[in-house]
Amino acid sequence: MAPIDGDGEYLTLRRVELALQRRIGADKDQELRITWDHNDDKLVEARANSYCIQKHWIMSCSLLGTTPYDFFTCGLRIGTDEEEITRDLCELLPHPCWKGTANLLRIALQKAIFLRTQNHVGIFGAIPDDNLNPKWRLLITELKSTVQEASAARNPIEEKYFVLERIDIENVRKCLDALHKRGEFPKTTDAFYIEYLQRPDKSGFNALPLGLTPDPLERPYPINLNVSPECIKRCEESSILNRRRARALGRLDISVGLGPAPFNPAVQKSSLSNPQLDPRVRELMVDYGDQFGIEGHLPPMLSAEDIKRDPDED
Repeated sequence: MAPIDGDGEYLTLRRVELALQRRIGADKDQELRITWDHNDDKLVEARANSYCIQKHWIMSCSLLGTTPYDFFTCGLRIGTDEEEITRDLCELLPHPCWKGTANLLRIALQKAIFLRTQNHVGIFGAIPDDNLNPKWRLLITELKSTVQEASAARNPIEEKYFVLERIDIENVRKCLDALHKRGEFPKTTDAFYIEYLQRPDKSGFNALPLGLTPDPLERPYPINLNVSPECIKRCEESSILNRRRARALGRLDISVGLGPAPFNPAVQKSSLSNPQLDPRVRELMVDYGDQFGIEGHLPPMLSAEDIKRDPDED
């Protein structure tokens, strides 16, 4: 369980960093016109020094076998209060309902958002098999009973993207705890989270990120919650560059794990060719930013003067 270098960067996160660097080679950057400047450096520096973001990276990799950037795909975006939302989200990650699979948690959150938002676009992507995930199906049924009143979105962006807010995480938590009371899970969400924090190795149900080669001498893989910000910074930089490269190559906003992402854009886009598909799905799958926040998609806020002004005056 010793760190692999003097910075205290443990094996798992270091392997994640190397996998991210391999995904789409930097040798394509000139051809794709991918650049990086001092403003990008400042951004990843600030993010890497946030404890909540550090924790999200570590827990996401150890429990779901994926990175935060790969989790927030298929139109899922994080709301404007990222640190608070991330803190709440981390408390859900150790729950066994997800079976160490990011897709089960992602779709549960998307369902919670869909149910509370009027006229929201439907969920697009691979839906889990009910027979293989019976307790997850019970959760979805419980969500439908819990979130019965949908509210109007504040703008068209919130009808199209799955903008995760704290209320969505709270609704999923309530449903998980309701299932615990009925005997479906042995512990509450809080109890699973506390149990995870008390483990000396902080390993998860699926501790090894997908696409990485196991090392039999290091199983279960140790996770150091005090990993250096420098390691997180490099993971953030690689993730942002990979999103820029994927977008330039015409790839859709889908989760590709930590492998080399050998997807053919034509094959990806053929899944959107159904003429009956909501056109907003096509938009959200190709319109994604460097990060997984929603700020870049939101229209400018109107001032009080704009709201009071009679449109006939213009």
